[in-house]
Amino acid sequence: MENVGKRLKSLREKYKFSLEEVARKIKSSAGAISRYENNERKINSESLIKLSNLYNVSPEYILYGINKDSNNLESSIISFFNNENIDFKEKEELFNKIQNAFFKEKFK
Repeated sequence: MENVGKRLKSLREKYKFSLEEVARKIKSSAGAISRYENNERKINSESLIKLSNLYNVSPEYILYGINKDSNNLESSIISFFNNENIDFKEKEELFNKIQNAFFKEKFK
């Protein structure tokens, strides 16, 4: 499974940007971009938004590899829950919240 750093590097290479170019475009440092790409530093929300805008992808794609435009909802859900950046307890809590919201709405 591809992780955040690999997705960021792949996007940068797709656009043929150097680390310095990306850093300049989002007002960051090449070192910070490199650390994101090498998973040495977690991406902050400000950089996430700037990078998603730069690469024309959703923040969800960068974080989880989920393409919001995907027609296959089931595949997107499975990809999300298989994501290595979300621990089991967080997945379990999220699933329970989704399930509770669904049944609350369905049987009100």
